[in-house]
Amino acid sequence: MEWTTARGRKERKQVYTALKEEIPELVVISLRDRDDEPAETVGADLVDGSSGEADFHPRRWRRRYIESYLIWPPAIAAVTGLEEEDVKQQLSDKHAIAVGATFPDTDAPPALLDVRAKQILRPGTGTAVLGQFDASPVDVATQMDPAAIPDDIKTFLEELADRA
Repeated sequence: MEWTTARGRKERKQVYTALKEEIPELVVISLRDRDDEPAETVGADLVDGSSGEADFHPRRWRRRYIESYLIWPPAIAAVTGLEEEDVKQQLSDKHAIAVGATFPDTDAPPALLDVRAKQILRPGTGTAVLGQFDASPVDVATQMDPAAIPDDIKTFLEELADRA
């Protein structure tokens, strides 16, 4: 089951505690964006503080937003029909970021950890790379080469698989 909320870890734990009373076998992985918190507040394991509960696993992305894991020029080029170099140029000119070989790394450059990717990818924003195309962040995700998938995503998916 999936439950979406923007509430913090403490509030999410309260919901978990209430549900656990009704569903004793409940195991929860709670995942949220880092938003404006410092990058140093979450490590490579994505653990979002201590829960004190064996079956409640709070996690947080190392990058500001989940969309930050999709700022990969080859995938954006594939869904927009632009040349990869044109995508790189737009990212540089309109958003002052350069995306290189360290993109998938957990310890990617600070600019990639903190980039406001929602404004870059979401249609309807003036400088959005996808704004002028009939393409979404999900479309970009489907075009990601496995080697370019960021390590944080792999870490999270491995944890899900281990708990399945």
